Amino acid sequence: MSEEISKDPSVIQILTQIHNGELNLEDHPLPKEIRIECVDHLLSYELQPIAMVAHFLKVSEKTIKRDQDEIRTRNAKKLSPEETVKIVGELLSKLTETHTILMRLTKDKNGSVQEKAQAGFYAYKALEGQIATLQKLGYAPTKPVQVEADVHHYKEEDISVDQLKADLAELEKMAEDKGRKDPEIVKLIETAKQQIALAEAKDTVDVLRNNLNRPQGNASEQSQ
Repeated sequence: MSEEISKDPSVIQILTQIHNGELNLEDHPLPKEIRIECVDHLLSYELQPIAMVAHFLKVSEKTIKRDQDEIRTRNAKKLSPEETVKIVGELLSKLTETHTILMRLTKDKNGSVQEKAQAGFYAYKALEGQIATLQKLGYAPTKPVQVEADVHHYKEEDISVDQLKADLAELEKMAEDKGRKDPEIVKLIETAKQQIALAEAKDTVDVLRNNLNRPQGNASEQSQ
């Protein structure tokens, strides 16, 4: 075994030999340097649990944990400001890409109302993730700030209040049929009802404003 190891085989070759029973680790344990490389591969790339790695390499779990600590120390390094900015940029780019994909799903003509609503919700969560990342890294304030914004739901054509009511009734029935009464679903339904009520109130206010702005003579003539 020692002669084979001295030839500097790859980690994959060593793990294959162990798996095939070509290396007897009970009688000839792996040298520490090689074992650590094997532990790194099994934990990081094959995502094996510590107990399984210990059993496979014929050592104790404590040994694997010590190897893991050495791997972390070896891989750790202090990032320069330039490297930090680069990593933050990459993270935000990935979150932005995720948000873009989800927003496309909200406009998919073949998607159901439920699928579009879910895509919209997760698009919001992607934005929330961006903000949280910036806050944790000190690039954004953590205290609440007052933000005024107009929220638009982009579609090829405006949707009527009656259609919103019908869609909401369909979703509410779907939630009831599936037994989905969890707080998140209930909150979304109640929020939708409030938003529809506000849309109806806006229409009524517009009608009232038009009536009040109309000359009284015209109003009396129409009432006769």
